[in-house]
Amino acid sequence: MILSKHYDLVLSMELLRQGSPENVFYIAIDEDTVMYDTITRASLRPIDVLYTSSNCDTTRERMVHVIRQKLEEEGLRFEYNGRCNAGSRKPRYKFAAHAQPALKSKMMIAISRSQDPHTEALDEKLSKAMKFGCIAIYQGVGQRLAHSVQSYPHGYLDRQYYSSDSDFAGAIVRTLRDPALLDSIQQQLLVHKWEKMRFCKIINDFVLRHPPSWIRSNTSVSIAKNNGASLSNKYLLEVIQCIFKSAHPLNYKWVHKSQEADIEINHCCFG
Repeated sequence: MILSKHYDLVLSMELLRQGSPENVFYIAIDEDTVMYDTITRASLRPIDVLYTSSNCDTTRERMVHVIRQKLEEEGLRFEYNGRCNAGSRKPRYKFAAHAQPALKSKMMIAISRSQDPHTEALDEKLSKAMKFGCIAIYQGVGQRLAHSVQSYPHGYLDRQYYSSDSDFAGAIVRTLRDPALLDSIQQQLLVHKWEKMRFCKIINDFVLRHPPSWIRSNTSVSIAKNNGASLSNKYLLEVIQCIFKSAHPLNYKWVHKSQEADIEINHCCFG
């Protein structure tokens, strides 16, 4: 957290569990805030588990491999549509352009980019599965952020509650074998009120108490974004406006990444 010593405010998707500086806050990177329009009942969907990943990390592949094997032993359908296949010999699942294969899947693998036990991190993996109406198969370190900060529903299966990958795979199979349970869990997602920018209130409260000097002195605020920042300028500006909504001025301008700016956006890495 060296950055916290050089900046008035640091926003991150990953935080230290202990000793996090008071000016470092969680920021959500999920630009979607609503469920998809056409949601089929989970129990009626043809795919049992969908795996969408191009980060073929050995640890995550090992877990998904165990899940895939258990599903196939039980005659259930596993599909993958990313680069990673968890040892499957099937060809990659093909779908039409602009189609969303997750809308055809009962459950969806949702593994966070970060698995560091010393941090808590929440990316878009968990909420993405939920907003497709899938029951997420989650492995990550973002549980507190998901519920205390973002107020996500509890409609997912969490690896942390099982002693082994095999036990986890067994719970997944039991859930898939129970249509009423599948639909009940999915219903939690459908009735949930997704709140955009929920995370920014606590940050805005901090800004009220500790307004940056450049907010008080500048007539406009400059923003620089490096090449690694994949989020849209529109979403990033919405975040910035939400965080500084009680401060003045509200005139923001984008500048080239090589220029010094009041707000610097660097989308880097996890773990």
